[in-house]
Amino acid sequence: MVSVLNLGGRFVNQWAYQSPSGVVLVDTGYQNGYPRFRRRLARHGIPLSQVRYVFLTHAHDDHAGFLNEILRDAPDCRVILSPRSIPVLRRGQNSFSGGCTSRLALRFCRWMAAAGHGSHRFPPLEERFLSRCIPVTGESRASLEAQLCGQIVETPGHTADSLSLLLEDGSLFCGDAAMNGFPS
Repeated sequence: MVSVLNLGGRFVNQWAYQSPSGVVLVDTGYQNGYPRFRRRLARHGIPLSQVRYVFLTHAHDDHAGFLNEILRDAPDCRVILSPRSIPVLRRGQNSFSGGCTSRLALRFCRWMAAAGHGSHRFPPLEERFLSRCIPVTGESRASLEAQLCGQIVETPGHTADSLSLLLEDGSLFCGDAAMNGFPS
């Protein structure tokens, strides 16, 4: 069984587990969450240099907010992502295709906009890190799944670029594909 650690908090999770090639981090968090993430990583005795992969479930501010910092401080780390994530990461703003999923979600989105948080911006992926992004394609999938010890599943719906990761032990990382709380 894989030992999975939650290095995030109440609202945003960053999951980590050990693979044969090193630590795999599933998503980052909001831009300002990097110091807290580093403290939690250290509390578990994991040097950032051991993080070999970030598996990005989708390119939203709460999933990719401190991606640049991880790539800056972990020079051997690579990002596994949907090819559709790259333009969103380069823009540094959530995709809004698909709109809100319910009236409650629409009201919440409007409230967030009125509070000044409706743009969902995050630091664009720095150009120098593009070469460390590995898009999941028909050619790369089998190799990436072997590195991650799991199956990569395309799960569009929440976003067009949503990916999930099903580990050999049955653990599933699905980003926001299975949201069922407020406001979704």
